[in-house]
Amino acid sequence: MNRMFAGASGVGGGAAASGDLAYTVGRAIATGKDAQGQPRKDFVKYLTVWRRQADGSWRYVTDGGNSNPGPQGP
Repeated sequence: MNRMFAGASGVGGGAAASGDLAYTVGRAIATGKDAQGQPRKDFVKYLTVWRRQADGSWRYVTDGGNSNPGPQGP
C-alpha cells in the first residue's frame, strides 16, 4: 500500500545526557489505497532516533513503526 502519514502526534521522547542523541515516540494515521484501489487507513505507533549534527540541527538515524488497533468506540 502506498501511504501518506497525517495526524501524527508525539507521545513522548527523551535525550541522552550527552545531548547528541534523542528519540521521539508517538502515533500517526497512515492513509492510502489497498491493492484493489480502495481507501485504507492504518493506525501506527512509531519510534524515531535522532542525532545532533555539527551545525546543531537534528537528523534522524533510524525510524520504525508498526500498525496497531485504531481508536475504540464508546
